[in-house]
Amino acid sequence: MKKIVILIITLLILHHLSFAEKVNIETVKKIAVKVFIENYPGSDKDQIVIEKAIPFTTENDTLFYVLNFKQNGFVIISADNAAPPVLGYCYNNKFKQADLPPGLEYLLYRYTREIYSLREEKVEPTKEIQNKWERLLDDKASGLKSAKGSVSPLILST
Repeated sequence: MKKIVILIITLLILHHLSFAEKVNIETVKKIAVKVFIENYPGSDKDQIVIEKAIPFTTENDTLFYVLNFKQNGFVIISADNAAPPVLGYCYNNKFKQADLPPGLEYLLYRYTREIYSLREEKVEPTKEIQNKWERLLDDKASGLKSAKGSVSPLILST
């Protein structure tokens, strides 16, 4: 009987620990810098400066951040480890919340709804998503597979 009680308690603790967790701003910044270094040609970790971290929130709960870099560009990082860590990035322009293209505005709205839903439903991160977070937080490993060269937009709008 004692073994069964211990087993049940252990399973409950492990189940509780596997739920998604909020990601703090320091972790978000660390990942953003790593993504920037790996994808921006000629960047050096000591020279990367995060100019501004813009939280996207709902009901006073941060769901993801957009981090603008002084060099140019931005990275969108989830504030919940049940979602993929890197939601998007751009190295050509800074993120200007007052001047968003409609497509990006819609995408950010969807990210807000999806991450909020993950939290409300207490969704556990998949193994694939856990691996992405671990890879990006590992100081020794490369976080992303960097593309060779630059990829132009598929469609341009005026």
